[in-house]
Amino acid sequence: MSYISVAEAKAYIGGISGSGDDALMATLIDAAQSFIEGYTNRVFDAVDGVERTFGMQDVVDDMLILDRDLSAITSITNGDSDVLVATEYVTVPANDTPYYAIKLRKFSNLYWTYTDDPEDEIVISGAWGYSETPPADILQATYDIVKTVYRSRDSNTDAGRTFISGGVIITPAEVPKMTLLTLNRYRRA
Repeated sequence: MSYISVAEAKAYIGGISGSGDDALMATLIDAAQSFIEGYTNRVFDAVDGVERTFGMQDVVDDMLILDRDLSAITSITNGDSDVLVATEYVTVPANDTPYYAIKLRKFSNLYWTYTDDPEDEIVISGAWGYSETPPADILQATYDIVKTVYRSRDSNTDAGRTFISGGVIITPAEVPKMTLLTLNRYRRA
C-alpha cells in the first residue's frame, strides 16, 4: 500500500487541478516509497499475517535473530511444530517496536529446535516491518520527495534522473538534505 495517496500528494504540492497528472503522481509516490525503503532498509507499512521462516543459523543461545523488522507477532511455531505462547518468549527490545530478536524465557525450559531441516523450520507469522503505519516524519519525507521530483520534471535538472519503462528511479542527490537527515535516523545496518 502507498504511504500517501495521489489526492494527498496533489494537495501538499498545491496548484494541481484535474486528473491529468494522476498517473505520474502515482508513479512518483511509488518511486519515493521505494527510495525510502531502499535507503533505510526498512518497510513502514507492515501487513499482518505474513509468515517468514528461520533456522538454526539464526539462533544465538536462546535468541532467534530476525533478518527484518517485526512490528507485531501473530504466532511462533518452533521447529518441532510446537506453537509458542506469549509467556514462553520475550521480544527484543522488550517494550518497543520494531523487534529484531525473540528470546526464549529461561523458565520455559524450551529451546529453538528443528525436526528435519535446520535451515527453515521455525515459522513466525506477524507484521513484518518497522511499523504498521508509517511514522509522521516518514510521511513527510514521502511528500517532500514527491514534491521535489514533481516540480523538477519541467526543469533542466532531469539530466541525472533515470526513467525506466514508466517508473522513476530517485537518487539521493535529488532528495532534499533535510529529508535525508530524517531518513538517516531510520537506516537499518
